[in-house]
Parts: sequence; structure tokens; C-alpha cells
Amino acid sequence: MRQPIGIGQFYAGEADLLAEEIIACYDGQRGPGAPPLSVRNDRARAVIAPNSPYRNAGQCMAWAYKRIAETPPADVYVIIAPNRTGTENAVTLDAFGTPFQATRVDQELAKALVQKGSVVMDDDAHNRETSVEVQLPFLQHALGSDAERIKILPLLIGESADARAIAIDLKEALTECGRDPVFVVSSDLTRYGPLFKFLPFVTDIPERIRALDDALLARIREQDPDGFAALVEEQMNPVDGARCVELLLHLLRPCEVEVEQVYASGDVLQDWKNSVTYAAVTFRERPFLGETAGFPEEGF
Repeated sequence: MRQPIGIGQFYAGEADLLAEEIIACYDGQRGPGAPPLSVRNDRARAVIAPNSPYRNAGQCMAWAYKRIAETPPADVYVIIAPNRTGTENAVTLDAFGTPFQATRVDQELAKALVQKGSVVMDDDAHNRETSVEVQLPFLQHALGSDAERIKILPLLIGESADARAIAIDLKEALTECGRDPVFVVSSDLTRYGPLFKFLPFVTDIPERIRALDDALLARIREQDPDGFAALVEEQMNPVDGARCVELLLHLLRPCEVEVEQVYASGDVLQDWKNSVTYAAVTFRERPFLGETAGFPEEGF
């Protein structure tokens, strides 16, 4: 079993304290309010949630997981996260431990995806990376008693990944295994400042960061994977998880897209020297009316 490595840095290490921390994220000034853990009548197909420490990003994460809490449990939760310690696109068969409990991997699905060729099996990559792990306590808490039965597909994506090719392989693997997934993308937006080697401006920093983020979110709302990737490159923006977002947009049919919450660490800390933008975006199913240009009918 993979042991958690983000305790203390990202979230509390004891189950009781972690539950309190997550509830405080829902109830905070920027949070959505108390989590509706007994409600299961929504239809979220995917969410984008930040992958930063809960003390800064947790109230934004709570908006995404509120939607998951309101949606019936999925066959599998495909967690698409950046590989920041390597270059490979990688899955693992190891269960993920958290202070709450262990979450099992859908091993049949993971093996089917690896057989397609665009993703490898790499336990070490997952052991070094927190971007999947940071989503799991929120996911487990949102699902309540159903969390014991869920399975995940933990998918790390390298910066140079061919998102379109991975999307094709993942769709095929999901279809062959008969899975009806919910996707969780672990990604922040603009990362500004010397820490991230991104200083395109030094005046009117909050407003100009928001302009960058607004443009990125517009491409996400449009479900335009190629446009999103081109804009990230044009901005030279070190978005943490850009390929993951691009992959998600290749996977989905047209959805109702809603930006639930967006703010930056600069807003929280009142320090804009280095700032990371957090966004919670949900994709909800709507009646499919036939193929639309750029969106494959076989998407999810």
C-alpha cells in the first residue's frame, strides 16, 4: 500500500483533526457551506479541484467535492494529476492510504489502460508525488460510508504528454471494462512569482493574474482542449496540471460547465510576491443531442 507523504504539508495527519479541517473548509468564508453528505441526486461527470495545501486551497476544493457529495457513487473515480517529479504518464496498482482509510485501485482498468501503450505502470512515480493523494481525503469525506466501496484510477500525467492519445486510450479502456466514471482533475491555475519563474508583470498584479485566469477559464467553459493548450503556451503560464485539464476536455461530451469558486493564495495571504490561483470547476451531464464539432460522440 502506498503510504501518504503529504501529511503535515497538505493536511492534518490524524483522522479526527483531518475531518475537522475539511468541515472547516466547507464552512469557511470562501467555502460552499455544510457538505450535503446524504444527498445523491446531482449528476456531476467531472470536477477540477486545486492540489495545494488545505489551509489555502481547501475552501475552493470544498466546492468541487460538494458536487461529488451530491452525485451517486461512480464505478470508478479517475484522478488525473500532474507528474511533477518525473516525465512519464503513470498508474499504479497499489492502494492509497490516508488518515481516514485505504482506497483501492481499479486494477482491471489500470492494466487495460497500460496495455494501450500511452501510460506505464510506475509505483515509484506515485510514491514521490502528492497530486493524487491530496484529493483523496476530500473524496473519502464527500462519499461518507460509500467511501469504503469506491475504487480509483490514479493517473499521473507528464508535462509533455499527448493528451489526445491518452484520452483515446482511456476511453477505450473504460468502455472495454464497462466503467461509468467520474473524473477528478488535480490542478491549480496561474502560478505567479519568482518561485515559479513567472514574472510577466510587476504592477497591478492581482488584476493581471485574474485576467490570465479568466482567459483560461473561458477555454475550459468552452470545453476547448486545443484552445486551452494553445493559450497556456501563449501565456507561457506554468499552470500546474495544464495537460491534465487538456486531457479532461478531450474526454468529455458537451457538459454544463460551472466555475464554482476561484481565488488565489494572494487573496488568502495578502501577499502577491508568489501566488497560486485555485479554481473549482464542475462538469454536469446534460442530454446529448448528437455530435458537435470537436466533441466526439463516444466521450463521457
